[in-house]
Amino acid sequence: ETFRYYVCANSTTGLGNCSSERSDLINLSALPPTAPHVYSPTNSTYGGNVAINYTASLSPNNYAIAFYNITLLNENYSFNKAIEANNSLNLSYVWDSSGTANGNYLIMVEACDILSQCSQGYSEIFLLNNTNPSIVFISPTPENASVFNILDYGSLVINASVYDTVGVDSCILE
Repeated sequence: ETFRYYVCANSTTGLGNCSSERSDLINLSALPPTAPHVYSPTNSTYGGNVAINYTASLSPNNYAIAFYNITLLNENYSFNKAIEANNSLNLSYVWDSSGTANGNYLIMVEACDILSQCSQGYSEIFLLNNTNPSIVFISPTPENASVFNILDYGSLVINASVYDTVGVDSCILE
């Protein structure tokens, strides 16, 4: 492919000058596709099912994109595990993170064209927290499986403390 260019300069006094046209040959055949932009997850806290979303990659040579690989990286960009080895041409994936240890991570999405030329895009670093909130019953709550006669006491008091490292969204007594 031929790249043609010239340069023009104009002074503040209105004088101008342009170079002659130049041309260079550009070999685009070895260029990988553009890196996908991983826009989810973001710098936030996630757990359970995590939505991974990214943009389509394009080949500067118009080669077809063959597939996307999705990988979990530790926050220092070292490999942790493959999430999806071939997500076809899908631009999203829902990852069940429940078997992954709590910690800071990022997602790498690799786009590969039909010539196996690949490029990588990265999410922001995010916190994965798969720890369930803790629930502790506090006195005067009756012991589990105890018999409580409402006629003897007139009311039943249930007192519980709930805690989660990232905050409790709701607490329901049923």
